[in-house]
Amino acid sequence: MHKSAQTIFAGICTILPLLIYFIKAPTAGTAALVSNFQLSREGPHFFNFTWNVHRLTQLGVTHIKVIVETDLFSGVHEYTSANVAVGGVTVDELEPCTSYNVTVAATGKEVHFVYIMGLITTWPSEACTGTTPQSSLIQLSRVGLNSLQFEWDATHLRRLDAKYVAVYAVPFSFPGTKVYATAPVSSGEVTADGLLPDAPYKVTVEAMGNRVYFEYHMGLIRTQLPAIRKPTFEATYHEDIEILDILIHEPKVERGHFNGFEILMKTDNFDSPTGWRTVIHLPANLREYELDGVEPLKTYAVTVRGHVLPYSISEMADPLVLKTMDADLSVPKNVKLKAVDPYTVRMTWDRPEKSNGPITNYTVEWSLDHEWQENVNLSSVGVYDFTDLKPGQTVVVSICAHSRPSASMKFDYVGTRSAFERVTIPLQMKGMRKPTFEAIYHEDLRQLDIRVHEPKDVIGVFHGFDILLKVGLPDSPNKWRTMATLTGKQRKHQIEEFLPLLNYTVTVQGRISPDISSVKADPLIFEVLHADDSVPRNVTLTPISPFSVLMTWDSPARSNGLITAYVIEWFVDRMRKASIHPSSNHSHTFTGLSPGQTVSASISAHNKPTTLATFEYIGSPSSFETATTPLEGCMGKPTFEAIYYEDRRQLNIRVHKPKDVKGKFKGFEILMKIGLPNSPNAWKSKANLTHNQWEQHIAGFLPQLTYTVTVRGRVLPNCFSMKADPLIFEVIHAVTNMLILRCVDNSVPRNVELEPINSTAVRMTWSPPAQPNGQLTGYIIEWSIDGRREKSLNLSPRHSYVFNGLSPGQTISAAISARNEPETLVKFEYIGSLSNFLEVATPFLVQR
Repeated sequence: MHKSAQTIFAGICTILPLLIYFIKAPTAGTAALVSNFQLSREGPHFFNFTWNVHRLTQLGVTHIKVIVETDLFSGVHEYTSANVAVGGVTVDELEPCTSYNVTVAATGKEVHFVYIMGLITTWPSEACTGTTPQSSLIQLSRVGLNSLQFEWDATHLRRLDAKYVAVYAVPFSFPGTKVYATAPVSSGEVTADGLLPDAPYKVTVEAMGNRVYFEYHMGLIRTQLPAIRKPTFEATYHEDIEILDILIHEPKVERGHFNGFEILMKTDNFDSPTGWRTVIHLPANLREYELDGVEPLKTYAVTVRGHVLPYSISEMADPLVLKTMDADLSVPKNVKLKAVDPYTVRMTWDRPEKSNGPITNYTVEWSLDHEWQENVNLSSVGVYDFTDLKPGQTVVVSICAHSRPSASMKFDYVGTRSAFERVTIPLQMKGMRKPTFEAIYHEDLRQLDIRVHEPKDVIGVFHGFDILLKVGLPDSPNKWRTMATLTGKQRKHQIEEFLPLLNYTVTVQGRISPDISSVKADPLIFEVLHADDSVPRNVTLTPISPFSVLMTWDSPARSNGLITAYVIEWFVDRMRKASIHPSSNHSHTFTGLSPGQTVSASISAHNKPTTLATFEYIGSPSSFETATTPLEGCMGKPTFEAIYYEDRRQLNIRVHKPKDVKGKFKGFEILMKIGLPNSPNAWKSKANLTHNQWEQHIAGFLPQLTYTVTVRGRVLPNCFSMKADPLIFEVIHAVTNMLILRCVDNSVPRNVELEPINSTAVRMTWSPPAQPNGQLTGYIIEWSIDGRREKSLNLSPRHSYVFNGLSPGQTISAAISARNEPETLVKFEYIGSLSNFLEVATPFLVQR
């Protein structure tokens, strides 16, 4: 007789009740419903059920209805019905890692069967670590790196006419291959191998025979971690000295004692996993090694692996395949030095004839008057100026190129250095130090304001500054254009008509005589943004009292570098006020106003792009927004208090009676938004209380979100009070315990235990929650005696409680929740979820 997995294997923990109701149904019909209806698939958010259409149709069944009830709340959570001819139905929109009571109703014109399937739990939303299932028939006996082994009671399964046991292991949440293994029942065990280490698999076990088929979904099981994870490393090859520097990253040892790394190399047969020879075994405390003798025009493969005692070796790291070059081809060409003024030596060079991958940078070794200086690392450009020198000093330089071959790890190929070049700055050379300048760009005006600093150390007669500009980056082929020549004491200039979405480079050059110029100043490189992108978004003005207006905004869609400040331009009754630099990045309150005054305001963002010159980029201002303060208050600022019940997802609000009402009080309005008070989310009206209503319940809160709640009063004919100080709180997130596949809430007291002390007393103990929401102020115990609910107990912070005055043989059931007070402007209490109910009976007295 065929039986579904949910029917047979439900007996693993307890026998689920089966209730059959019928009007005109034969006994065979009840058995047919049980044997021909099964849970075929399940996931984090759904159950899928299928049935034998032909057999149920023979019994007169026309419709199937699946009812799903959560065990946390009373009432039906979800139900789905279908015509029996469909053959299947899916109940969806369920919560992950949640147990549901499932009932199936099969109905027809003259039949009505009810099959209570009991508790079924949805899958978690992410992979979990499995444990040995609590099964008396088939159980997980060993978890390996690449295998899962299962054992069973062969005698028991033979009694059920099972002949073979099969295991399916399907990769969960990662790409992989489904693994299948089978064995005869008489063997007592089966192993599914070929699995990936440290990977979650969804495992299903089947027991099959000539006339039987049992199926059991064992859930998610994770294979074992290796003793040491696959190592990683990085390397640098120095072509001129034929040395490969290897830096191995820290080992990730899961168990055992780390015994060092082994470096391996091969020079041929690179596609084969064999042929590696050991170069060296490093001690456990070493991570670096210099591998010498790596010759030009050859190919090498290098890898590492870790050793762990006792007798465990990691898999090999992804190998580095290194192809060395002819040393003469990697040297930068045409390296030249020239003294361009009394304080600057310019170095120029061309790219090497060939590089081992894209060139990433250059390194310059140099000395000044025979003293070695710190190396200079340069991007891929062909010019560099040594500045802040003095007449008569000698500069000696050599340069090499760094390239990045294609490799699975970080690898730097350092080419051969150029020959050393030398130059001495003449003692009587005319010139000046490299000039400097600063600038501000006004995006709304498309104007760049430049201020050049005073010239320094001029040798000769100073003739002024040239301001140069080009479209594009400094190394673009576009020509420099002279935008202005500043003479005498002139130090400022404005450049206009910049175009959006283009890059510009601006610099300054000093003139000593008509034919002698200084080196160019460090360039200012910037991009002109599209005006719409640089404007602060969602700008609002809201009167919050007769004397103040709140301005809020969001950051621009795009900033030109780091936003350093915002500037507000504003008017009161059309009279301009001094600009404001708000301290906050998202809000500002205009205070000191009078009832009925109109405020208009606009805001712009000031940016600091990354550039060598001192530079500020002022984005376009927003359009002006307007708000008028209300006439002087119709009532005082309201106040309220609240309690949040996490297990019900419900907030109970009690508003205090209004004060200083001027007019006819109409009631209170409760407002709520997701996020902080200054978030762009709109306030939503949750309830309008009448003039004699003071309390309201709000439900449907979601975990791991922040909420802001406030109230305001309404006074006829049309006046609102200020909003009350807001209540800001976060709903704690329920997490999944990765070891035992059940949901655990961070706000629930932990390690709850209930044990009898004697025949008249029971002790309850617990630990604080993992994540209290604010200050833990106490606990609430819900309890019953012999099924009769008792009055809740409110306790101060402690870790135990004794139920006294009991009688022998009485059954105590109890659960506990934590009371918290988050830090907020409003009187507020956050009551976390209840722990699971525990049950214990007091012992009977023993008569002697």
